[in-house]
Amino acid sequence: FRLQLVWVPGHEGVDGNELADLHAKSAAAGEDCARAAIDGDPLPHSAAALRAERRQMARLEWQRRWAASEYGYRYSRFDDAPP
Repeated sequence: FRLQLVWVPGHEGVDGNELADLHAKSAAAGEDCARAAIDGDPLPHSAAALRAERRQMARLEWQRRWAASEYGYRYSRFDDAPP
């Protein structure tokens, strides 16, 4: 078993690091980064972001259908939030 410790300098002053930090913070905050690009190349969408977007779209579609349904209409007279 060998262990080697190596000093790694910080990222300050590394070209492109501030831009990468900006995009990472934007993505972590859930902001759309579809238009973000580095050197003209658009950033790819993460699998997690695509899943979250699909979940949100499915939820909105379900809520729309529930509100338009006979049951949703009847239920809304008692509680306007979908179950």
